Amino acid sequence: MAFAALVLASLSAAAAEQGSADARAQAIADYPTGDSCLFCHRNDIGTSWLDNSHAWTVRPVGEPPAVSPVPADATHVIGKEHFRPLKQNGYGKFALRTLAGAAWQENVFEKQCVGCHTTAVNPQTAEFSSIGLDCFACHGNVPEDHATKKGTALLSRTRANADKEVISICGSCHLRGGESRTSGDCGTDGPWRTNEREESAAAMAERVRNARRRSASCKVG
Repeated sequence: MAFAALVLASLSAAAAEQGSADARAQAIADYPTGDSCLFCHRNDIGTSWLDNSHAWTVRPVGEPPAVSPVPADATHVIGKEHFRPLKQNGYGKFALRTLAGAAWQENVFEKQCVGCHTTAVNPQTAEFSSIGLDCFACHGNVPEDHATKKGTALLSRTRANADKEVISICGSCHLRGGESRTSGDCGTDGPWRTNEREESAAAMAERVRNARRRSASCKVG
């Protein structure tokens, strides 16, 4: 009897663990990755994507643009001029190096960084699916027939972008508290150096679109 109870308990625990794993997997949406997008966009986007700063918001140590110094146990870095070392801490998790560089901080990256520096974040656990920003992060879950239905991909050149849409997607990361701390593109006259309260949404959206056009040929130094 005791043996049967032990087996039953073990089976129950295994089922609960599997159920938890399934629920965790379902919390991260199924989304098209950049690899599938590049099958068609390999010539217009693929050749220059790695020069775009959105591709390396988080990158492995040693990947360009290289930064130093980093601790020997660091696995990734975030940022460039004001970079912070990261250490992978399980699936979809990073420990963040303190500003003083003396220790690793747990549960900070997922609270302050994950939303703008990774792709497909599980809202329940803050675990991410991919480092950097994949196409899905800005363009959404694009339907497979979008080639024949122009304007279905968010922020695409064939989409009549509503002002609020541009601001909500781009501004969610590039604007904080109404005033940006970054230029938003690799030039010196990026679209974000403004106070949101001092410029209309329409004017700002137009500057965002102009910056996107410029960034197509812009190289990150």
